[in-house]
Amino acid sequence: MASPSTPQKPSVEERDCYYFGLSGQPKLIARTSCDPWVKPIIVEAEGWNGPIQRPARKKYSTIGANSAIALKWSSDLIAENFYGNKIFTTLKWKFGKVAVTISLPQRSFESLVDLTRSLRQFNRILRPLLSYPGNPVSYYDGRLGQGTMGLYVKLRGDESIYGLTCRHVVCADRPAKDSYKFSEESEPQYHVQANTRTFQDCQYLTGNRIEYLEGKTKFLSLKKQRWDDYYHLDESKAHLRFDDGDLSDLKSRADDLAYGKRFVEPLERLEDKSARKIGQLMFHSSMEFPTHQEGYLKDWALIKLDEDKFSESPKNSIFVGGQRPEESPIEGPNIIMAFPDEEKDQNEFMRLKQCCYDMNSQRTVFKVGATSGLTVGQKNEVEAVVRKPKDLEGCPYARQVVIITAMGRFSDKGDSGSCVFDERGRIVGLLTSSDNEGVWPSDGRRIYPGGNMLPRLVPTDKGKLEKIDDGTDITFADPIQWVFDDIERLTSRKVEVV
Repeated sequence: MASPSTPQKPSVEERDCYYFGLSGQPKLIARTSCDPWVKPIIVEAEGWNGPIQRPARKKYSTIGANSAIALKWSSDLIAENFYGNKIFTTLKWKFGKVAVTISLPQRSFESLVDLTRSLRQFNRILRPLLSYPGNPVSYYDGRLGQGTMGLYVKLRGDESIYGLTCRHVVCADRPAKDSYKFSEESEPQYHVQANTRTFQDCQYLTGNRIEYLEGKTKFLSLKKQRWDDYYHLDESKAHLRFDDGDLSDLKSRADDLAYGKRFVEPLERLEDKSARKIGQLMFHSSMEFPTHQEGYLKDWALIKLDEDKFSESPKNSIFVGGQRPEESPIEGPNIIMAFPDEEKDQNEFMRLKQCCYDMNSQRTVFKVGATSGLTVGQKNEVEAVVRKPKDLEGCPYARQVVIITAMGRFSDKGDSGSCVFDERGRIVGLLTSSDNEGVWPSDGRRIYPGGNMLPRLVPTDKGKLEKIDDGTDITFADPIQWVFDDIERLTSRKVEVV
């Protein structure tokens, strides 16, 4: 049958399934193509009576403002916003409730951690209590919320070190129009690294790991003892030989166990929240649009750090050596390989640095967040979104960096305040929020009505397919130079990256 000569109204199936895989379950309302739509299907080889078929999932992809697709967009179908003579396409999103950001633990604890041992499970467990960017911070007074420390900065002429995060992370219910500058007459607002739940998780997982290693070490030690004492004399017990592989495993487990036990006592000392208090709020912006930077919605805060809680002067360094962090949702190739060797020191740390950055370029970017860890995404060229923050009147447009996830998720609740950087450590922006979509289903799985199931899953899954994330997320960040310029306007001091 020949294709119609004019575009047709999407069918119900096309309307509901065209954008399958994207967060928020968007609907197709119109299209310019005249070709009939066919539901895309992925064919898998596994099955009892033939190949398994499942719906193909769409993913977001970055495009340039001058790309062929962007130039073909119809102004009748999209909203437009003008800044000078430049047009930015707009994207609507919800303001996510993400939380706080700042610093680090007692020096007696930090000095025990060997960060060069990248494969250590304990290092992954204890990451929230270390002093590098990407760690959690919460209110000392028990308010709900937790976020991410983005950067360590100084204000020119001031020797104090500050932690940079988002305003909505530390504003303590102040009205959106209010900025904050600490004075001696006001009550200090303190912040703590890792809220009670996060700290207890670290403590529990550390104890759990120690218990596991003790069991493995005991089993291997008994196996060795039995072989040395009498099994080696009985040929029928040859299959119980304690070989070189077992010996290597025993040494590795015993080494890990001794390493993990070093943290038991220091963790007990950190149970008191005051031991994790790392500084007080000194400045935050109002959440409004300034006149000096059209389209920029201010959302930053500075916390003055208590340097006595640091084992050494804080550094803006990210550990990028070895395997990717286990808590990262990224699958596929090892993203650590994207960092050039010349940008890393001998211990596999990469320093974050301030530089002039072309915000209109499409680049691969990274971030380390308190919740989702190290993730990778693509920074887009189009920068205009419709932002509706809580307590902000009207429906203003905001210019922001749009980041599309490369694999898994780029950000999650609690990552607000993270520093976004490229493969050479050049700082791109301050992560402010996401579309708050693309969450994992609560039962860890997703049902496709009418879809086939993988045979190996039938006994336990009752027709449910393997776990996949429910849609692709979008993350937003403020260009870092805009943030620094606004900090200078409020504090009258230039910002310097530590």
